[in-house]
Amino acid sequence: LILTGDKKVIKVWDRHTGQPFTTIEAQADMNEVCLVKRKPQNSYDNVSFDTSGLLLASGEMERVMSFYVPELGPAPAWASFLDNLTEELEETNRKEE
Repeated sequence: LILTGDKKVIKVWDRHTGQPFTTIEAQADMNEVCLVKRKPQNSYDNVSFDTSGLLLASGEMERVMSFYVPELGPAPAWASFLDNLTEELEETNRKEE
């Protein structure tokens, strides 16, 4: 993945094809963006990616802006509720279809 952006938008690109993966628009101007690293849950955790799907951005707001993109990776262990929330939303969408 390649992340690019400016003060209002973060763009995520597929590094192999150059195709856009997703675009994230912030509520306020951003100064810095961080893709949160993922630590293995235990020594048997053989997940092939080392990043989570959580992006944090500091900017012109009192609070840090956070964005979760499950397709980028699972939530970090300290924010595992995000995976549960995502599963609940997927189930709700399936029921509506």
